[in-house]
Amino acid sequence: MPELPKHWEKVVADFDRDGYVAEPLGGRRCYCEDGRNENQIINWACQSASAFLVAQAMHELNEALPYEFAGKGTGLVLNVHDSLIFEVPEARAEEVKKIVQEGMTKKYPSLPSVVFTAKAKCGKNWVEV
Repeated sequence: MPELPKHWEKVVADFDRDGYVAEPLGGRRCYCEDGRNENQIINWACQSASAFLVAQAMHELNEALPYEFAGKGTGLVLNVHDSLIFEVPEARAEEVKKIVQEGMTKKYPSLPSVVFTAKAKCGKNWVEV
């Protein structure tokens, strides 16, 4: 992807000009207090945007699927990097799968040409998903 090196150069140039890296979705800033580390500068916007996306999804899905929504112990039980783990009765698995997948598929005004998509899976344990 020839666009990536150009983007990386722009991110570093923006850091040199502004003194910080801005995360494109939530607007958080990293001032890279450890000095001018190009790997940190380039990776920070991507990593923090990913964290923002998952945090937003967790918040919104918690409203749609609050803890114990389908009985004791059901709901969002774990976040692992960019994955959300829900415990639900088998009878409601496909319904919840659809809610989670739709809830994590987003467009943001700050990145109008990008659609963030998600794929949900159902299984009785982690090996199955």
